[in-house]
Amino acid sequence: MWTWRKIGIASAAMIGVTVLSLLIVDQIVLPWIVSTTDTVIVPEVTGRPFDEARGLLEIRRLRINEIRYQHSTDVKPGTVMSQLPYAGATVKEGRRVYLTVSKGIEMVTVPNLIGLSMRDARLALARAGLQLGSVTNVTDDNIPVDGIAWQSPAAGSSTSADGSVSIGISRGSILRMPSLIGMRLDEAKGVLAEIGLTVGTVRERATQAFAAGTIIDQLPQPDSTVSREQDVSITLAR
Repeated sequence: MWTWRKIGIASAAMIGVTVLSLLIVDQIVLPWIVSTTDTVIVPEVTGRPFDEARGLLEIRRLRINEIRYQHSTDVKPGTVMSQLPYAGATVKEGRRVYLTVSKGIEMVTVPNLIGLSMRDARLALARAGLQLGSVTNVTDDNIPVDGIAWQSPAAGSSTSADGSVSIGISRGSILRMPSLIGMRLDEAKGVLAEIGLTVGTVRERATQAFAAGTIIDQLPQPDSTVSREQDVSITLAR
């Protein structure tokens, strides 16, 4: 007949056997298993194509546990960028190896900047992960002054992330002022009308260097930059 004393003794005995078994496994069995498992040297696979790296690891009975893909501007797509454990480490056969493989340069789509203000263009580029490149002034009849009239690369094309987009800022219809010196007034009006300019104030000044009625001075000056429909002041010889 079992008594509480006998039950306690039996329980203690069972616990003792369990503890002893665990000690034997931990101190004898596991070290024996580890000691009888072959070790290998981890090969250098960084810088190699993934398929080649996998083959080298499999030959040494190592397993690829996890592949992490990462964009890179320096490493070709499909090439191993890093490994863990590192090359030269001594590990047991079957050890898991973690690899980081290049996805190559990250490509993004260039946004359409035409017609935007400089501020809005900067925001659009930032959202796309791009930067503002060179800025030039251009003549454009269709885009309001200070709007984006030109961009490179073109909208919708692909370019590398962190790349730059160059733009041209519209300055409206910018013209080069022709020289009217020596012309008569009617002749000058015709020349100006052809390029969208008009004669404004007309003055006279006494001079013996030019024939009466010919232009001796003008404003804006010849070869200066002007906009369409700008008035041109004329001074005639008297």
